[in-house]
Amino acid sequence: MRKGGVDPGRFDSLILATPVIYYRLLNTNWVRRNMGGLEGKPIIMVTVSGAPPGLKLDARVGNSLPAEFIAGVRHVALRAQRTRRPEPVMARTIETVDDYIATRSADVCPLLEDLRGFIHATMSGTSEEMRYGAPCFLNAHGVPVIYLFGAKHHVNFGFLRSGDLADPDGVLVGSGAPSKHIKLFPGTPYDKTRLAGFIHQCAELRR
Repeated sequence: MRKGGVDPGRFDSLILATPVIYYRLLNTNWVRRNMGGLEGKPIIMVTVSGAPPGLKLDARVGNSLPAEFIAGVRHVALRAQRTRRPEPVMARTIETVDDYIATRSADVCPLLEDLRGFIHATMSGTSEEMRYGAPCFLNAHGVPVIYLFGAKHHVNFGFLRSGDLADPDGVLVGSGAPSKHIKLFPGTPYDKTRLAGFIHQCAELRR
């Protein structure tokens, strides 16, 4: 019906379909323009509306179309299914280290928990908090010295003051001079003795 050149007089019978928007059928103008070619033809008119079949829908049809047209058509009313708007997805607030670990991939969660416990066991007086979007560990002097970053398939065990640590074997990596790290992988044993050596150095750092 959107094609202005369509001549209903060319057809022996017609099936017309139209939605009902704001209480009005969208085929109203087309029907009125083509009444001459619609008279006497078998017509099925399908409407799609939020309203169920009944008096309200009949009233909307009657207010939109000529009475002589309505009298000659068979009306099939379909009710549209209303789609509920999805609830907005709220970003999860990460306030604690537990929250952070819960948002990481299943591959690295056990390793993060293991490293977290190892830090607390190795550095007396350790406290933890979230800083810069990652778990940060403070020594007994209140100095932030270690962080953990959980990627999809590995964990960075980072040192916030790596420039103050002795690293004779050059195992610390990263482009940031003050905060280099060691990359650890799930299922791959890590050198706890070497890692503990770095942690012990961190325990002595002061502001």
